[in-house]
Amino acid sequence: PIFLAPPVHKIAEIMPSTTTPVGPIVVAFLLPLIPSFFFANSYSNPSSSSPGVIALLVLSYSLTATACLLLPLDLSYTAASIASADDTTSAKFYSGAIMASWQTTFWTTFLLAWGILPLTQDYVQSGFSSRKLKLVDALRTNAKFYVVSGAVGVLVILIMMMAGGGVSVIDFLMAAGNTYGLLLVVVLLGHGLVAVPKVYFAKADPARLVTRRYLLASTLDTDLYEAVWDLQDVEDCVDAVLRRKQGVTGLPLDMLNDLQFLRESGVADLTADPSISARRTRSSRGESTGTASSSTSGLPLLDPGCDLTEKNLASLTATLRRRQLVLRQAVVCRDCLVEEVRYYSMLSEGAPPRPEPLRFPGEVSCPDIVLARLRASGDWATYYWRLHLRKPACVFAGVVFSCMSAMVLWSELAMGFPVSLSPFGQLISHTLHSSDGRPSYFVEMISLLPLLYTSWCVYSSLLSVRLFSRYGLKSKKRSSGPALMFSASYLVRMQFPLCYNYLLFLRYNASEYSAFTGLMKNMDTIPVFGTSFSVYAPLITVLLSLATFFNWYGRLLAKLGVDHEDAVLFGGDAEEYEMRLREGKTLLARRLAATEPTSAVPTAGADQTGMEIGRTGSNGGYSKV
Repeated sequence: PIFLAPPVHKIAEIMPSTTTPVGPIVVAFLLPLIPSFFFANSYSNPSSSSPGVIALLVLSYSLTATACLLLPLDLSYTAASIASADDTTSAKFYSGAIMASWQTTFWTTFLLAWGILPLTQDYVQSGFSSRKLKLVDALRTNAKFYVVSGAVGVLVILIMMMAGGGVSVIDFLMAAGNTYGLLLVVVLLGHGLVAVPKVYFAKADPARLVTRRYLLASTLDTDLYEAVWDLQDVEDCVDAVLRRKQGVTGLPLDMLNDLQFLRESGVADLTADPSISARRTRSSRGESTGTASSSTSGLPLLDPGCDLTEKNLASLTATLRRRQLVLRQAVVCRDCLVEEVRYYSMLSEGAPPRPEPLRFPGEVSCPDIVLARLRASGDWATYYWRLHLRKPACVFAGVVFSCMSAMVLWSELAMGFPVSLSPFGQLISHTLHSSDGRPSYFVEMISLLPLLYTSWCVYSSLLSVRLFSRYGLKSKKRSSGPALMFSASYLVRMQFPLCYNYLLFLRYNASEYSAFTGLMKNMDTIPVFGTSFSVYAPLITVLLSLATFFNWYGRLLAKLGVDHEDAVLFGGDAEEYEMRLREGKTLLARRLAATEPTSAVPTAGADQTGMEIGRTGSNGGYSKV
């Protein structure tokens, strides 16, 4: 029976080893907490990230890092147990403490990815004023997804039962959650294995990076233009609603007051930037084009005779908050691009600013002198790094990462072979293990490096999707709470599939006896992505890597209409490329002139005194920035 079938990892024949690595497990859970806190704190905007949101982010980042640390620990202790065992045929050799750690980590990240983080994100963005109504609204929003997913899950289970197979509900939930992440990992890994080395080779030539930012500039400027209009259309709707509250009784005044405060505070905040206030007009885009705005289409509040109910006001408040968030993120993306162009332009000219010599006017205390000399030493180290060391370091990093990518791709291709041909697996297999049951730190280090590299390739590829640029990570406390929770949910959603894919291509003998393998045996529940995964994954990964290397990936995404950074850079013909390049140079030169009049950027004849950028309508006019 389906509800009585025991999970695979609880079968009685599984006999954990007596080795109990409690100390290293505690370190694996506690060590990532401090860097996770500093990471979340350095990226989160205090105005939109409450302490509860920060705590969720720290927990998500920390558990993702814990999974990376637990897997090498698991392999090391399992290999040591095998090396010290007299009989290797009658028992499994993983540690019971490690299995408990895996189960705790998996189910915590599962709840975070599929429940807590999406629920909290909708709670924060809800338009209701009270906490109870916010929670009910968030639950209602997520319930639609859960109902549809549950119906599909029940249908799949019934089909499997009709085919003569039984499955545990717990196993099915684990397999279903990991299957989604596994599909993302296969697609993103193929792109990231080529994109990461290419980025570092490009960093050795700053002029190429400046050109890349020129190509992105017009797209980001269009995003900013669209965000301004979208917000303005919603503000027009809000103003019409606020005018109607005069002389009408029985209205939810608390929600109307919150809506008015959000409207006024948003205007004060966003118009503080002259480039945004100059783009705002009194006419709506819907009026100028004769069409309804996509931002407010479907809202009954556009009807003057509609009821101002709590539901309608909450919907309008949430829409206004989302549009303000989108505009702020568009401004952040533009400002980051301008900073990058300024930095890489300085490097491409080969003239980093030389530090000023130290001068101490008058009497200065000894601690101040020490601090000043430390700062000066850091400035000189940065100067020599930029002038002499940065280029060879980037080339060296590109070569190393290219070798790592080649070995990962070969390991993926050899996944389905009857013998292990993975360079990483062979390197670990020839490591000498102690015969007294102690783990090998060499095994832990060698198995950790490729796992970290593949994780980096996947996550960097994920953030290059332009959808995630609005919800991505922006340093200097410029990322909103909902954006950080959105990216964190994908971070924890893909870590276990990453580890599963890593063990498949590692082909290390001890991995089949590890606690992680015992936990993930439920992947056989869905055969296409379980036992047959070694057939489909390498082909997809290698094809996407080749497509990225020859820039087919971006052209394909552009034709499919996928909003990806490579689609912006490599989609289109040579004429379109030159047009975007010229427009990007003009846009960024004028923006740099507006923010720093003394800056000089090579722009092929651009007017440095101009302040007009960006198309603002179908008539080809320009707006002040």
